[in-house]
Amino acid sequence: MREDMKKVGRLGIFVSLCMTAWSAEVLNDQTPLQTVREAAKGHNSAAQAQLAARLLNGKARSPQASRLLQDAENEIRELEQQATIFFNQAQLQAIQDDENRTKTKALLAKHDQLKKQIDDKKEKLNDLRSVIEKAENKEALELIHASIAQTNTYAMVLMTWVLDNGIRGIEANLQQAFELKQAAARLGDEQGTTLLIIAYLEGLGTEKNIDEALRWGERLCKTGSPKGCLLLARILKDFGDHSKKDPQRAYSLARAVQLAYPNNNYFRKACSEVIQSARVDLSPEQLLAAETEADTMSGLLLTATFLPSVWSGDLEKVKVLLAATAGRDHVGIVEILLRKGASIDLTNSHGRTALSIAAREGSTNSVRLLLDKGANRQPRDQNGLNASDYASRNGHTGIVEMLKGVSH
Repeated sequence: MREDMKKVGRLGIFVSLCMTAWSAEVLNDQTPLQTVREAAKGHNSAAQAQLAARLLNGKARSPQASRLLQDAENEIRELEQQATIFFNQAQLQAIQDDENRTKTKALLAKHDQLKKQIDDKKEKLNDLRSVIEKAENKEALELIHASIAQTNTYAMVLMTWVLDNGIRGIEANLQQAFELKQAAARLGDEQGTTLLIIAYLEGLGTEKNIDEALRWGERLCKTGSPKGCLLLARILKDFGDHSKKDPQRAYSLARAVQLAYPNNNYFRKACSEVIQSARVDLSPEQLLAAETEADTMSGLLLTATFLPSVWSGDLEKVKVLLAATAGRDHVGIVEILLRKGASIDLTNSHGRTALSIAAREGSTNSVRLLLDKGANRQPRDQNGLNASDYASRNGHTGIVEMLKGVSH
């Protein structure tokens, strides 16, 4: 999927990052091929789409086809080695026998004969590969259409990639690709919405429409999608008339993603580009305000990732999030989670409660809130340390006093 979205302009780097990340997710699935095939035969739409993706990337080739290609490539490789030997021998013979060129000519003739055989076999290999790929394409497209018929957004996005780029001899069709992006976006698919926004910005299969791009960008951003936040930041920084540009908000959005996902290679470059560009247009006061807003939004991004866990009762994720947000002193988020039913004294894999983490990090407001909500001050983690121990070790004397009950 490395040809992805080569038609775009100003969003090229970001689009490439998004598509590369999506491609990696598609192809890194570790489910055995035979298992995927069996599920696809059972009309499982996700399996159908996954199998189609593998077919289009040559990752689901039949053993027979693979063997035929491998045999043909090995035969060509052996002939190339023989041709090289004859050529080297001819060069050596020419040095040893300057007057009589008969042996040299004979060796070169053998070399040329082998080269002709190699060219013929390469042509046949290309024909064989073309036949195999056409068969794979046909199977992949049938699977994609069957999966789309079951409203599988994964398949819709896969088909937009095919239609945007005209891969492996399949004819490109930007208008059909746009319609599939719309369908996927309306069903709430993150990648489909991302591609729809880019289509509106760049006029891919539709007229350029900055207002629609902004509308879908805001919608995606509100779901807590880091891609959505970054894309909206790019729009606010680079697109539209003067009234639509907002470098301060663009900075906040990109910085929030950077804070929430510091180790994500796909976001690092895109975040840095927006931040550095937007910073130039901000006054010191605006920069401080943007940084403050970014800190809050980074917590909201984390919350959006895990908040459904609160509603579904997945306490393992809730307790991790509660601890993480307490550590960043996002009081509002901690309060929301507690209100939604997260148990205040749940511990993470190290046996630490949210109170211990907040005390360790010096998150005064979170400590105060957790204590007011009845958090237990005594639980010790796997290291035998409690909240007061962590606060004391890190020099947070105010929190130590708070935990002793001197002040609230």
